[in-house]
Amino acid sequence: MFGGKLELNTVSGPQHNGGLGGLDPTTAFTAYGSATAVPFRNGKNKEMAELKDFIQNKIDEAHKPQPAQQINTTNPADEIAKLKKLADEGTITQEEFEAKKKQLLDL
Repeated sequence: MFGGKLELNTVSGPQHNGGLGGLDPTTAFTAYGSATAVPFRNGKNKEMAELKDFIQNKIDEAHKPQPAQQINTTNPADEIAKLKKLADEGTITQEEFEAKKKQLLDL
């Protein structure tokens, strides 16, 4: 597994050429020692906070435990054998047995 970082920085001055990022990757690396820096113009702290929160929410979602999916490990032949026994004992009718058998065999 690989890790990394994303830096959000407010910048101003002659090296900033506007826009959200405002710096080309070379300038970002020179200015911040990282090509992963995302500089914002001064006064854009609200936008920086919103982006940070958005990214953090996505990270949190990705790390949430996923609900375990129910896996059907029942063998249709085993189920049919159990149902046949129930039919032979009279617990279920022959018609119920046949209907369930068709369902299990996808017929």
